[in-house]
Amino acid sequence: MVIVGPEAENETIAFQKEYYPNVLFQASKTESDLPLLKDRFFEGETYIYVCQNRVCLQPVESVKEAIKQMESWENEN
Repeated sequence: MVIVGPEAENETIAFQKEYYPNVLFQASKTESDLPLLKDRFFEGETYIYVCQNRVCLQPVESVKEAIKQMESWENEN
């Protein structure tokens, strides 16, 4: 799970209220050159990327949407 933008910390906290044992979080409120964060920052916007096996789905703007993506992806595999 990659969360980038000014609300990254709040979105991460919202996710961590639930139990996701196999989810790793990478979050940043600012632009970064770290591999998972590079080119994902857009000024004033917070995006959540659901990623698996080096592939990320289209970014979403809410925790609810990201959870739906995770569940959908899990059901396909």
